[in-house]
Amino acid sequence: GQHYDWHVDNFPLAGLPTDRKVSVVCLMNDPSEFEAGEFQIRLYSDYTAPLVKGSVTAFPSILQHRVTPVTAGLRASATMWLSGPRFK
Repeated sequence: GQHYDWHVDNFPLAGLPTDRKVSVVCLMNDPSEFEAGEFQIRLYSDYTAPLVKGSVTAFPSILQHRVTPVTAGLRASATMWLSGPRFK
């Protein structure tokens, strides 16, 4: 489907000893290779990250975010999470 609906990257009810604190997304290919597929973060209003090959977007894992459906081509990205101790 090449998309993700609105979601968060931390799971406070999972009972794990650590939580994801920071999510990092990197666009791996050139935007000319696909259509749509925007990466958005829900803040006070929806923020759309620039579509530039190699761009990196880091944000708190508790924020809702999504990738809109890719309508043509293939969108490639890499994601990582920085974790830390669970707040009590």
